[in-house]
Amino acid sequence: CEPDRVFLKGNDRGCPHCGGRGYKGRTVIAETVVPTQAMMNVFKRDGKAAARKYWVEHQKGVTKAQHLICKINEGIIDPYLGEQMVCALDEDAITLG
Repeated sequence: CEPDRVFLKGNDRGCPHCGGRGYKGRTVIAETVVPTQAMMNVFKRDGKAAARKYWVEHQKGVTKAQHLICKINEGIIDPYLGEQMVCALDEDAITLG
């Protein structure tokens, strides 16, 4: 994350947009996988985790953790709320190795 850009919930109790709640409305955090034959071959041969790693490394896939970190760096999402509602920020380090 880029600490100088991170929004923290409740930093501004007088915020006219959120009233200090830290959020207003909704935003999407997602990953969309478009399978290719090569990725499916990896899946068949080595399993789900290997196919996901292939997707990230060879197809430039963006994981939900990467997408969450982008939104945090844009100042849209509080990191604590993101981890609570989406996933751990270090999920990729754990699952992709």
